[in-house]
Amino acid sequence: MVNVIAGCTDAHAKNNSLMLERRSVRLAPLYDLLSYAAYSDGSASIDSAMSVGGDYRLRRISAAKLERAGAMFGVDAAEAAEIVDTTRKGLRPAVADELLLGLRKLPLALT
Repeated sequence: MVNVIAGCTDAHAKNNSLMLERRSVRLAPLYDLLSYAAYSDGSASIDSAMSVGGDYRLRRISAAKLERAGAMFGVDAAEAAEIVDTTRKGLRPAVADELLLGLRKLPLALT
């Protein structure tokens, strides 16, 4: 879901992993993310590497479609809606903070 919301077009199955610790299983932290957003002028069709509800075109994948996809993983509709909404709202500040943190580490960055 994060990949679709952020426009990360290389979100194939090998970019998702599980972490195993004793009898516990959890989703690994995200990695290999690259958003097409910086290169988009809004005119080109942007496709995801994986479909959501049969659609690969990012402009065809709505919040409602992401919410419906949650049902495939046993997530009820209200919880799926909350997850999609929280992710959409939280992505911008999270990306901005991480980008600024990374930029400050570069040799020519403004401090």
